[in-house]
Amino acid sequence: MKKVLFSVVSLIVAVSSANLVPDMTPRMETPKDPKKAEIMMKRFGGYVNTKMPGKVLVLADARQSGSSFVEVAEEVQRSSEIPCEYRKIEKSADAFPVKAAMAVVADKNVGAAVYVFDGEKDFPVLTVMPEKKIALLNSTPLKDGADEKKFSERIRKELWRAASYVAGGANSGNPYCVMKNVFDVSDLDSLESLMSCPIVTGRMRDSIPDFGFGRFRRMTYREACRVGCAPAPVNEYQKRIAERVAKEKAEALKEPTKPIKIKFDPKKGR
Repeated sequence: MKKVLFSVVSLIVAVSSANLVPDMTPRMETPKDPKKAEIMMKRFGGYVNTKMPGKVLVLADARQSGSSFVEVAEEVQRSSEIPCEYRKIEKSADAFPVKAAMAVVADKNVGAAVYVFDGEKDFPVLTVMPEKKIALLNSTPLKDGADEKKFSERIRKELWRAASYVAGGANSGNPYCVMKNVFDVSDLDSLESLMSCPIVTGRMRDSIPDFGFGRFRRMTYREACRVGCAPAPVNEYQKRIAERVAKEKAEALKEPTKPIKIKFDPKKGR
């Protein structure tokens, strides 16, 4: 039995190794804090980083000035396991942000890109184009009323939001839902559903207060009578229901005629 188990495990490892061959030499991760590095090494030998074959997510920085997003790229890579690179690029004077971002993903080694630029103050901060695998991040509005620390935090949060949207974070995970990764018109044809699944609509419902939406509720006439929002009955069925619910409410509001008396038992202490 042990030999069979060993053979099966060996086969799985062999197949996995064949499909996931690192395209670079594994490298030890060295924490910035020497004490932390020593503790990690003593506990479990530290971390080893490997990179499997595939495309990268690019944080393309086309701003005229500002600190780099290298740290954010490393954080995205470590958390999502998607290879993420920070690239400082020259912004073409005659290139629209959309075209510039599409030029980044035109690279066969790039799977998706977040293009950060200095746009107009009243333009949107974040624009996501999932079919094109790009997100545009206008950094200018983030400077409004912010000191250096607050601006840094704002742009870091928006970078994460952009990366989450453009790299599939908005995928519901349900095969019967329109909220799947769609990169081409033909991808729409392969979707099994014509609408969003309950996971997504539930999140939409939870977001009602954030948007200030009104609330549409579908309920039975009986429930509407109980809630107190039912219209006047238009037939005998509704009339009987309304009368029954009104009677139930009246009974529930009556003062009890035979209140419950609780006798104290000294032996039990209650």
